[in-house]
Amino acid sequence: MINPQRNVRRPAVSFKPIPVPDFLQPDTSGRTSAKRGNRYKPDVAIEALRRGRKNEFRHFDLSVRENITAACLAVIQDGLNLLHCSPTLKKDRNLVVVAVRQNGNALKHASDDVKNDSDVVMEAVMQNGDALQYASEELRGDFEVVIAAICQNLDASQWALGPALANLQDIIELINTNFNLNESSEELRNNKDMVLAAVRRDANNLVYASEELRADREFVLEAVKQNGNALEHASEELRGDREVVLEAVKQNGNALEHASEELRADREVVMEAVKQDGSALQHAHEELRADREFVLEAVKQNGDALQHAHEELRADREVVMEAVKQDGRSLEHASEELRGDREVVLEAVKQNGYALEHSSEELRADREFVLEAVKQNGYALEHSSEELRGDREVVLEAMMQDGRALQYASDGVKNEPMTVTRLNGTYGHAREFLIGQPAYVGEPAYALPSQVGGYPIADPRF
Repeated sequence: MINPQRNVRRPAVSFKPIPVPDFLQPDTSGRTSAKRGNRYKPDVAIEALRRGRKNEFRHFDLSVRENITAACLAVIQDGLNLLHCSPTLKKDRNLVVVAVRQNGNALKHASDDVKNDSDVVMEAVMQNGDALQYASEELRGDFEVVIAAICQNLDASQWALGPALANLQDIIELINTNFNLNESSEELRNNKDMVLAAVRRDANNLVYASEELRADREFVLEAVKQNGNALEHASEELRGDREVVLEAVKQNGNALEHASEELRADREVVMEAVKQDGSALQHAHEELRADREFVLEAVKQNGDALQHAHEELRADREVVMEAVKQDGRSLEHASEELRGDREVVLEAVKQNGYALEHSSEELRADREFVLEAVKQNGYALEHSSEELRGDREVVLEAMMQDGRALQYASDGVKNEPMTVTRLNGTYGHAREFLIGQPAYVGEPAYALPSQVGGYPIADPRF
């Protein structure tokens, strides 16, 4: 019997080969750059990604794609690599933030819980407004999120839901007026949600809100939580409301300036303001600024408060000592006598090496003292005397603490062979501060850290 299929001519089928990742291919020398088993090795993945091979991440085994270091390197280069991360990492809020900052649409691949995180979604829509479509339904109705998305891309308005969709016309009007309520319609200025959105960006917008809103306790309470300075435009009665003022100074310590005189003498209110911003002490009642017990507690919270303490207290050794322990640079506001006190200045330098800048000229030229200072913080070298910046021992001690202190040494010390040798054991990237020396063998002189090693790396100075 003749088979009818036997003589049928079948069309040729061409198969498109699946691309093999570089790490599985042999190199030009004929050796295998990595065996197949390497797809299970995180160190191979990390090295490939460091060399910019962002597309290879998806080829590694799931066990490797669960490695946070590898995943981080992958999404930094391409946020959409979040798709290939393990389910566990897709729930990692910090990793998702890194991904959406690179590509807002990476939000699509995050877990549902993360898609309902307002901070993460905000990062996504600020990078790409269209990422709004991947946010949870709740956040697609959130005014702040929708406004941020539309600011980035007007077309993102199509993804708005709920309350935001119902107020879409007002939202677009607010954006078109650059959040200036003065140029907005009266109807919009009576819309609580719109006024709040405007106040978040500029506290002065509250002055254009209706008088009724500025006297609305619940509304003003919400406004000062978003922007403490909105207190300035609240009704007089609310500027004397303890709860409202407390919320305002927690958000912005200097909102204390707009509180009633009675509340500017309230210890708890002023302390909350000082915790948020030490300079808020300037708005406190004069009696509090001269109260030793209160100021002592204030500088423990924020050393910067020292600058607004009574002159007598800025010469108080215990008060100043507590201030510099919290913020070394508050030494600037201490009395001249205390800026020459070895123990006080050393305590300040321990906290912040730059505090040496505010010490007496005598201490900045004292070799023994500066040696102690640079041991605590190499950067103190910058504010030592010119003579000591040329002292080999002082410079080497500074470099032992932080090799980058080399930038403040005199040119003579920078050129010494001992300096170059010491760099090998401390901080190699400080080579960029050498005079006419190559940053690395085979690298040009003055090479920046980001130019070293064949692929970008973080500059450790920032």
